[in-house]
Amino acid sequence: MKPKARPFRPVAPCWECSKRRLVCDLGTPKCRKCRVRGVDCPGYQHKPLQWMRPGQTRSKGAQSAKTLGVSCPPARSDEIITNCTFLGQKTSTRAKASEDSKVEDVSSTPACEAQTAMTVLRNMSGRSTFEILIQAVVYYNINIAPDLSGISLEGAASPFIVPSSYVSWIPPAISQTLICSALGHRILQTAEGFERERNAMALNLRQCRGEALQLVRRELTGGRDSIMPILCLLLSEIQHSISPSWWHHVDAAYTLIDMHGGFRCCSLLHPNIRPMYQFLVYVDVLGATTSPCVNSARAQRQLELLPYLQDLFGDRTLTCIPCAPGLLAEVIRINYYRFLMDSPTSLLSDSADQLPSGSDILRRVLNFSPELWASEVVANSDFSTGGSLDETGQGFAVRRMGWERIGRIYQSAVVLYCLASQPQGFDHVRESDQWTSLRAGLLQDLRDSSLDACSHHRKLVIWPLTILGLALNYDDGGAQQFVLQELKWASAALGTATPLVAIQLLESTWQGYSGWEWDKLFDRPYIFAL
Repeated sequence: MKPKARPFRPVAPCWECSKRRLVCDLGTPKCRKCRVRGVDCPGYQHKPLQWMRPGQTRSKGAQSAKTLGVSCPPARSDEIITNCTFLGQKTSTRAKASEDSKVEDVSSTPACEAQTAMTVLRNMSGRSTFEILIQAVVYYNINIAPDLSGISLEGAASPFIVPSSYVSWIPPAISQTLICSALGHRILQTAEGFERERNAMALNLRQCRGEALQLVRRELTGGRDSIMPILCLLLSEIQHSISPSWWHHVDAAYTLIDMHGGFRCCSLLHPNIRPMYQFLVYVDVLGATTSPCVNSARAQRQLELLPYLQDLFGDRTLTCIPCAPGLLAEVIRINYYRFLMDSPTSLLSDSADQLPSGSDILRRVLNFSPELWASEVVANSDFSTGGSLDETGQGFAVRRMGWERIGRIYQSAVVLYCLASQPQGFDHVRESDQWTSLRAGLLQDLRDSSLDACSHHRKLVIWPLTILGLALNYDDGGAQQFVLQELKWASAALGTATPLVAIQLLESTWQGYSGWEWDKLFDRPYIFAL
């Protein structure tokens, strides 16, 4: 007769109670305390396995990295590509939108998740060039590309995401520029106290930037393929704000575009990079607003853009600079107006007949309809995400109200810039009632935008914030602190140094204000568009 097996009697607490340091009741087959808490009891004999991410060797190390905002780099490049969300997948942008909606404190520094914010390129020694590029592309797709699009966080895939199938075909010049962008973004988003990591990444950034400049110079063969490296380098240089000579890259890009038929021809031949052409126009036009008066070549070049604006911005793409084409056209006319008023010889030439009237420009800007523009933006957003357009729905109305506020913000900023450029003098304009009411309205809209649940709109107003800061009085402390806090938040949220440069300019302007004219506020060309 076979002996009867004895029932199992635990002598040690279950693994869950042992982990939580609780007194286990040693119940069989499962612990009753775990059942009461709604936990699946792991038992008493075999220790349960704990799954860890690729490349991770310690479970506690992963928790520390998540707390500190730093994570371990993946082990293999193929695992990086597998775990990355690329073009056509909407999960990454929606996850980033939910993450952005948690930001409440103005002074807080947004931190990336441990799974997405890799410690990219902190130690580049011993790694292959392709592995470094893959890490930079993954970081760029998750943390940078969604912020370059105006509607990507509403569910649409960002047109700036690099597809996985294109990684091996990226030209060397663009590869180094992408690495520079990832490094610069990560440096600005690294939490305080990680000076060692920052210094290491800053050293790699300087090295990669030098290599990128050399590679872009080699690409300047005059072919059509030379345009894209110049545009990528331009955006990267603006992001880092290392060199003030960004306008030379703009001139080089325009020269190459003119060699191949102009904007209309290039945008038709390469519709997939049309958003990069839009960025070029924004940088050129809005950069002239916060710079000394442009020369005749640049003023005439901007004026020649007017017939092409509707074609260039006629698609359904909205970049992170949501300035309506109608307002952008008036900014071009104001820039040309400044050039004509600054150059006495031009007034004596045939250009005097082309002198735009300041009152006509102001009337057209005031006639701009933010409501109509917002409806078009929301409709295009629904079209891009594949949703149905329901103008009677509550969601449509809420989103339209947010974009109406963005339209009013840019409209007010253009009006302030137009008034400040009038020939009767900056001091006379500051004393007018229209100036005071416009400034108060712009300040209120910016405050409302900073409190909006959709923090993505808060990232789209760097240029209006700077214009408002330049329009403030030196003794308006409350509004000044708000502008500085918003710019500081934008720098940390976007990972760009442009708002930090704006802070330095505004502080020096407020401290040394003595009735200057608008053209005398800038000692060099500045760009605060992105």
